[in-house]
Amino acid sequence: MQKYITKINMDFLQNIHTGYYHTPIMYFHKNIGVRWLFWERLNQISKIIQKNDSMKKTKCIDFGGGSGIFLPTLAKLFDEVILVDLEPSQAEIIIKEYNLTNCKIIKGNIFELTFKNIDCIIAADVIEHFDNTLDILNQLKTFMNNDTSLITSLPTENWLYVLLRKIFKQEKPVDHYYGSEEIEKVFRANGLKSTYNKNIPICKPFNLFAITEWKINR
Repeated sequence: MQKYITKINMDFLQNIHTGYYHTPIMYFHKNIGVRWLFWERLNQISKIIQKNDSMKKTKCIDFGGGSGIFLPTLAKLFDEVILVDLEPSQAEIIIKEYNLTNCKIIKGNIFELTFKNIDCIIAADVIEHFDNTLDILNQLKTFMNNDTSLITSLPTENWLYVLLRKIFKQEKPVDHYYGSEEIEKVFRANGLKSTYNKNIPICKPFNLFAITEWKINR
């Protein structure tokens, strides 16, 4: 399988992990299947970007990407990458380690920010942490024009997701409010259309994550 991402060494990630609740450990998890699953989400997002010849590659927002995991990849794809997160300390370490001079960090609340001329917004496993999906959608739409791509990765929270949590003894985050189908329903009902969808690892009903590219529905 062709890879579209720059992977970060798992020992390095484990060493710099801050212990912050929302900074994932799955990229250096002891189980190879868990590691593959989480890296594959980013691989598929990067593939969407690289295969989209019509997408401008000037400016990208990595929303909620405080772990910095995706930055070495995005830095190669866009002229400028803006990471927005409430706790970006691990991302700061990765930017320094990889000398990502075209990446910058904004530590702040997304509802207090304004952006223009954004070509792509990455929201990888972040939308489900908002208890009001419509509020965060409307805020992201203020950053978008007719050509902007919003690419989401969303947990399905289906029967298989619940089962695997039990097997791997993982607790559901208290702020995982909705699964992918609930969120995508709100998106479609409020001005977005999906232009690409990929289920991981395989199709329904065995999918654990939904990767989707969205555009303003003109």
